[in-house]
Amino acid sequence: YEIVVSDWSSDVCSSDLCVALNRLPPRYIRHDVDFSFYLTERERSENEQAITEAVDFAFQFVQAKVAMRARR
Repeated sequence: YEIVVSDWSSDVCSSDLCVALNRLPPRYIRHDVDFSFYLTERERSENEQAITEAVDFAFQFVQAKVAMRARR
């Protein structure tokens, strides 16, 4: 999952990733082929949608926290 993060600090980026990962179900994947071979097309699509939603939520959540801290 690629995001352009050129103007983000590493702390904000780490927070975004942590929040996003906490919203996704755990799944052990050692290699890319494991992910593509053992999932149906529907599961793959559902995972991509869940990842998109988790990253969007995380970005908004962390940006709101940063904005609240800046107002203090």
